[in-house]
Amino acid sequence: MKVARSLGMQGLLESTLKRWFTEEFRNNYPKVISKIGQGILNTSTDGFIGCCEAISKIDLLDRLHEIHCPTLILVGEHDHGTPPEMSLQMHQQIKGSELFIIPNAGHISNIEQEDIFNLQISHFYQKIGSPLN
Repeated sequence: MKVARSLGMQGLLESTLKRWFTEEFRNNYPKVISKIGQGILNTSTDGFIGCCEAISKIDLLDRLHEIHCPTLILVGEHDHGTPPEMSLQMHQQIKGSELFIIPNAGHISNIEQEDIFNLQISHFYQKIGSPLN
């Protein structure tokens, strides 16, 4: 059964990595991509299918105005899963939220542009007076 799952996820490996990371990152960091790719291959097909089904059915854009706490929205410039346009809609619905588009990053921007991602979170925490400072 484990072999069947690996074969099933093998068919999704390349397209998933292309959605998650820019071509430049995939080419320049093959070890990172290989490690993440192995994680994809180790994912159960049932779990992957369930996640895709759940994501396809959820739409809470009309409830985002209910958020009343400091909110930072980070999105990769080349994110195909949650594109910047979607993040802008989220930002417009959450009063006082901040939106930062991470340049030259795809969906997994915390790995692809780790320094920029962490810097933005650090600045946000400093601004809101987080106890983590």
